[in-house]
Amino acid sequence: MRAVRVRDILVLLGGLLASGAVGLGFRQLPDVSPTTGALALLLVVLAAATLGRLWVATVVAIAAMLALNFFFLPPVGTFTIADPQNWVALFAFLVVAVIASNLSAAAQARALDAVARRNEVTRLFDLTRDVLLTTETVGAIDALARHLARRFELAGVAICLPGDHGWQIYQGGSEDVSVDAAVLNTALAKARGTLEFDARQRA
Repeated sequence: MRAVRVRDILVLLGGLLASGAVGLGFRQLPDVSPTTGALALLLVVLAAATLGRLWVATVVAIAAMLALNFFFLPPVGTFTIADPQNWVALFAFLVVAVIASNLSAAAQARALDAVARRNEVTRLFDLTRDVLLTTETVGAIDALARHLARRFELAGVAICLPGDHGWQIYQGGSEDVSVDAAVLNTALAKARGTLEFDARQRA
Protein backbone atom coordinates (compact mmCIF):
# COMPACT_ATOMS: atom_id res chain seq x y z
CA MET A 1 0.00 0.00 0.00
CA ARG A 2 2.89 2.37 0.70
CA ALA A 3 4.26 1.75 -2.79
CA VAL A 4 0.81 2.47 -4.26
CA ARG A 5 0.54 5.74 -2.33
CA VAL A 6 4.01 6.83 -3.42
CA ARG A 7 3.16 6.00 -7.03
CA ASP A 8 -0.11 7.95 -6.80
CA ILE A 9 1.73 11.00 -5.44
CA LEU A 10 4.33 10.80 -8.20
CA VAL A 11 1.64 10.40 -10.88
CA LEU A 12 -0.30 13.31 -9.38
CA LEU A 13 2.73 15.62 -9.39
CA GLY A 14 3.65 14.49 -12.90
CA GLY A 15 0.11 15.07 -14.14
CA LEU A 16 -0.05 18.56 -12.63
CA LEU A 17 3.32 19.51 -14.11
CA ALA A 18 2.41 17.97 -17.46
CA SER A 19 -0.86 19.91 -17.58
CA GLY A 20 0.97 23.18 -17.06
CA ALA A 21 3.77 22.25 -19.46
CA VAL A 22 1.37 21.16 -22.21
CA GLY A 23 -0.71 24.30 -21.84
CA LEU A 24 2.35 26.57 -21.87
CA GLY A 25 4.04 24.67 -24.70
CA PHE A 26 1.03 24.63 -27.00
CA ARG A 27 0.36 28.29 -26.25
CA GLN A 28 3.75 29.17 -27.74
CA LEU A 29 2.81 27.57 -31.06
CA PRO A 30 1.14 29.83 -33.64
CA ASP A 31 -2.55 29.41 -34.42
CA VAL A 32 -3.27 26.69 -31.88
CA SER A 33 -6.98 26.28 -31.34
CA PRO A 34 -8.58 25.53 -27.96
CA THR A 35 -9.71 22.18 -29.37
CA THR A 36 -6.12 21.13 -30.00
CA GLY A 37 -5.15 22.18 -26.50
CA ALA A 38 -8.10 20.32 -25.01
CA LEU A 39 -7.15 17.11 -26.82
CA ALA A 40 -3.54 17.40 -25.67
CA LEU A 41 -4.64 17.96 -22.07
CA LEU A 42 -7.06 15.05 -22.33
CA LEU A 43 -4.11 12.80 -23.19
CA VAL A 44 -2.45 13.92 -19.96
CA VAL A 45 -5.57 12.98 -18.01
CA LEU A 46 -5.72 9.55 -19.68
CA ALA A 47 -2.05 8.94 -18.90
CA ALA A 48 -2.70 9.80 -15.25
CA ALA A 49 -5.68 7.45 -15.18
CA THR A 50 -3.57 4.67 -16.65
CA LEU A 51 -0.70 5.09 -14.20
CA GLY A 52 -2.63 6.09 -11.06
CA ARG A 53 -5.94 5.56 -9.36
CA LEU A 54 -9.23 7.31 -10.07
CA TRP A 55 -8.84 10.12 -7.52
CA VAL A 56 -5.47 11.02 -9.06
CA ALA A 57 -6.98 11.21 -12.54
CA THR A 58 -9.86 13.34 -11.21
CA VAL A 59 -7.49 15.88 -9.66
CA VAL A 60 -5.42 15.96 -12.85
CA ALA A 61 -8.63 16.45 -14.86
CA ILE A 62 -9.50 19.51 -12.76
CA ALA A 63 -5.96 20.85 -13.22
CA ALA A 64 -6.20 20.24 -16.98
CA MET A 65 -9.51 22.12 -17.07
CA LEU A 66 -7.90 25.09 -15.32
CA ALA A 67 -4.95 24.94 -17.74
CA LEU A 68 -7.36 24.90 -20.68
CA ASN A 69 -9.10 27.97 -19.28
CA PHE A 70 -5.87 29.83 -18.49
CA PHE A 71 -3.95 29.16 -21.71
CA PHE A 72 -6.61 28.81 -24.41
CA LEU A 73 -9.94 30.42 -23.53
CA PRO A 74 -10.20 34.21 -23.89
CA PRO A 75 -9.17 36.32 -22.13
CA VAL A 76 -5.96 34.25 -22.25
CA GLY A 77 -3.75 34.42 -19.19
CA THR A 78 -6.57 34.69 -16.68
CA PHE A 79 -9.13 32.36 -15.16
CA THR A 80 -11.92 34.68 -16.25
CA ILE A 81 -14.25 33.48 -19.02
CA ALA A 82 -15.67 36.23 -21.23
CA ASP A 83 -17.91 34.19 -23.52
CA PRO A 84 -20.66 32.18 -21.76
CA GLN A 85 -20.31 29.49 -24.42
CA ASN A 86 -16.81 28.80 -23.13
CA TRP A 87 -18.33 27.77 -19.82
CA VAL A 88 -20.14 25.00 -21.67
CA ALA A 89 -16.92 23.96 -23.41
CA LEU A 90 -15.03 23.98 -20.12
CA PHE A 91 -17.67 21.93 -18.33
CA ALA A 92 -17.88 19.49 -21.25
CA PHE A 93 -14.11 19.03 -21.15
CA LEU A 94 -14.21 18.28 -17.42
CA VAL A 95 -17.03 15.75 -17.85
CA VAL A 96 -15.28 14.00 -20.75
CA ALA A 97 -11.99 13.93 -18.84
CA VAL A 98 -13.56 12.46 -15.70
CA ILE A 99 -15.56 9.86 -17.66
CA ALA A 100 -12.52 8.87 -19.71
CA SER A 101 -10.37 8.57 -16.60
CA ASN A 102 -13.09 6.52 -14.90
CA LEU A 103 -13.25 4.13 -17.85
CA SER A 104 -9.47 3.86 -17.99
CA ALA A 105 -9.25 3.17 -14.25
CA ALA A 106 -12.02 0.54 -14.49
CA ALA A 107 -10.25 -1.18 -17.39
CA GLN A 108 -6.99 -1.14 -15.45
CA ALA A 109 -8.71 -2.62 -12.38
CA ARG A 110 -10.25 -5.39 -14.50
CA ALA A 111 -6.85 -6.16 -16.02
CA LEU A 112 -5.23 -6.38 -12.58
CA ASP A 113 -8.07 -8.58 -11.36
CA ALA A 114 -7.64 -10.88 -14.36
CA VAL A 115 -3.91 -11.16 -13.66
CA ALA A 116 -4.60 -11.95 -10.00
CA ARG A 117 -7.12 -14.67 -10.95
CA ARG A 118 -4.66 -16.14 -13.44
CA ASN A 119 -1.95 -16.24 -10.78
CA GLU A 120 -4.31 -17.96 -8.33
CA VAL A 121 -5.28 -20.58 -10.92
CA THR A 122 -1.60 -21.14 -11.70
CA ARG A 123 -0.82 -21.61 -8.02
CA LEU A 124 -3.69 -24.05 -7.59
CA PHE A 125 -2.54 -25.99 -10.65
CA ASP A 126 1.02 -26.15 -9.31
CA LEU A 127 -0.27 -27.25 -5.91
CA THR A 128 -2.37 -29.98 -7.51
CA ARG A 129 0.64 -31.18 -9.45
CA ASP A 130 2.74 -31.20 -6.27
CA VAL A 131 0.12 -33.29 -4.49
CA LEU A 132 -0.14 -35.77 -7.36
CA LEU A 133 3.63 -36.15 -7.52
CA THR A 134 3.97 -36.70 -3.78
CA THR A 135 5.25 -40.23 -3.18
CA GLU A 136 5.45 -40.01 0.60
CA THR A 137 2.96 -42.04 2.61
CA VAL A 138 3.83 -41.48 6.26
CA GLY A 139 4.60 -37.75 5.90
CA ALA A 140 2.10 -36.95 3.15
CA ILE A 141 0.22 -34.33 5.19
CA ASP A 142 3.48 -32.68 6.24
CA ALA A 143 4.45 -32.57 2.56
CA LEU A 144 1.06 -31.01 1.72
CA ALA A 145 1.65 -28.28 4.32
CA ARG A 146 5.07 -27.57 2.83
CA HIS A 147 3.61 -27.41 -0.69
CA LEU A 148 0.95 -24.94 0.50
CA ALA A 149 3.52 -22.71 2.16
CA ARG A 150 5.78 -22.71 -0.89
CA ARG A 151 3.16 -22.20 -3.59
CA PHE A 152 1.25 -19.45 -1.74
CA GLU A 153 4.39 -17.85 -0.27
CA LEU A 154 3.23 -18.26 3.32
CA ALA A 155 5.57 -18.07 6.29
CA GLY A 156 3.70 -20.81 8.11
CA VAL A 157 0.97 -23.37 7.43
CA ALA A 158 -0.67 -25.72 9.93
CA ILE A 159 -3.01 -28.56 8.98
CA CYS A 160 -4.95 -29.58 12.09
CA LEU A 161 -6.75 -32.93 12.18
CA PRO A 162 -8.78 -34.29 15.09
CA GLY A 163 -7.61 -37.60 16.50
CA ASP A 164 -8.52 -40.02 19.27
CA HIS A 165 -6.07 -38.38 21.67
CA GLY A 166 -6.38 -34.71 20.72
CA TRP A 167 -5.35 -32.75 17.69
CA GLN A 168 -2.63 -33.72 15.27
CA ILE A 169 -0.93 -30.63 13.81
CA TYR A 170 1.22 -30.84 10.69
CA GLN A 171 3.47 -27.86 10.11
CA GLY A 172 4.82 -26.39 6.90
CA GLY A 173 6.85 -23.28 6.15
CA SER A 174 9.68 -21.53 7.91
CA GLU A 175 7.59 -20.61 10.99
CA ASP A 176 5.53 -22.88 13.23
CA VAL A 177 1.88 -21.97 13.67
CA SER A 178 0.51 -22.19 17.21
CA VAL A 179 -3.24 -22.77 17.49
CA ASP A 180 -5.04 -23.21 20.79
CA ALA A 181 -6.92 -26.49 21.17
CA ALA A 182 -10.05 -24.68 22.40
CA VAL A 183 -10.16 -22.67 19.18
CA LEU A 184 -9.84 -25.84 17.12
CA ASN A 185 -12.58 -27.57 19.13
CA THR A 186 -14.93 -24.61 18.62
CA ALA A 187 -14.22 -24.52 14.88
CA LEU A 188 -14.81 -28.26 14.58
CA ALA A 189 -18.10 -28.04 16.50
CA LYS A 190 -19.34 -25.24 14.23
CA ALA A 191 -18.31 -27.17 11.13
CA ARG A 192 -20.08 -30.31 12.32
CA GLY A 193 -23.21 -28.32 13.08
CA THR A 194 -23.18 -26.80 9.62
CA LEU A 195 -22.65 -30.16 7.93
CA GLU A 196 -25.43 -31.81 9.96
CA PHE A 197 -27.82 -28.92 9.18
CA ASP A 198 -26.95 -29.13 5.49
CA ALA A 199 -27.51 -32.90 5.53
CA ARG A 200 -30.96 -32.47 7.10
CA GLN A 201 -31.86 -29.80 4.57
CA ARG A 202 -30.83 -32.04 1.68
CA ALA A 203 -32.79 -34.95 3.14
